[in-house]
Amino acid sequence: MNSELTNTYPWSKDLDASRDVTRSDKSGFAMVLGWYEKWRLSQRLPACRETAAAFWKLKIKAKEREDWQLEQWAEAFRWHLNWMRFAKTEGREIRTLEERVRDAVNRAGGRRGLARRTRETYAGWVGRFARWAGDARAVMDEGKRRANGSRGW
Repeated sequence: MNSELTNTYPWSKDLDASRDVTRSDKSGFAMVLGWYEKWRLSQRLPACRETAAAFWKLKIKAKEREDWQLEQWAEAFRWHLNWMRFAKTEGREIRTLEERVRDAVNRAGGRRGLARRTRETYAGWVGRFARWAGDARAVMDEGKRRANGSRGW
């Protein structure tokens, strides 16, 4: 599986380890779910059934697709929605690292009385850094921040 997916999306490691999805289907699932996640994050939408349905109507149905693609991609979304339901019941995080960091920066800025647009800007910067860093420990590593040109927070 693409290492970018593994570092970016919390579902990707579970998909890679899944025994109920064939190896060839895993790559198809990862492709369409990665596409969905990038779209969802660009729109700042939560991961949920409604967002998946909106993506399906806007991106999947907007273009003529082969029947096998539609079947595989529909199965990918069923797998993803089941994964989200399971993760929530287990108390696991379903948001990406980028989303979690953005939310934290937005809340901290709100407590400090920063303007909404300022919080959004700071959250965007830190969210992109989190995506670049790849994992939560790296986000907190001061050496990584300096390597990225940051003088600190």
